[in-house]
Amino acid sequence: MDLTQCPPFVEKPLLHGLLNGSIPVAAPYILLAELINGLGMVMAIVLVVDDEVLIRMNAADLVEEAGVTALEAANADEAIQTLVTRSDIYAVFSDVQMPGTMDGVRLLQVIRDRWPPVRLVLTSGKSLPEDADLPNGSVFVPKPYGIEEVRAALLQ
Repeated sequence: MDLTQCPPFVEKPLLHGLLNGSIPVAAPYILLAELINGLGMVMAIVLVVDDEVLIRMNAADLVEEAGVTALEAANADEAIQTLVTRSDIYAVFSDVQMPGTMDGVRLLQVIRDRWPPVRLVLTSGKSLPEDADLPNGSVFVPKPYGIEEVRAALLQ
């Protein structure tokens, strides 16, 4: 495998250790990347969920600048449908306030229960309510955010 093909957020020594067996596959950060069919390509997919089209597109662009493939969903129902039909989602990056059957907090709770390995990132232009019951391992990123905040949230 040519390690120069890795996205910038994947640490080369970490990937090398995973490939040569010196880091156990069961390590939690194995989800950083999925090795695709032995082609030497590293791919991680992040599902961006936001009902505001321009904000969702901006978030997807930042996710891709971080070296990750972005998929988009306009609400929690679309996000759940995507997760049901795909098994390659590394993380969900969701807004808190969305119309529909559930908000971003509830979406993350459902994802944690049904797809425990998926990394969860929640964002909002408002402060997170004190009574928000975020699932374990979730990361909150306040808006506005930039590439460094997105990259850090995906690596945390």
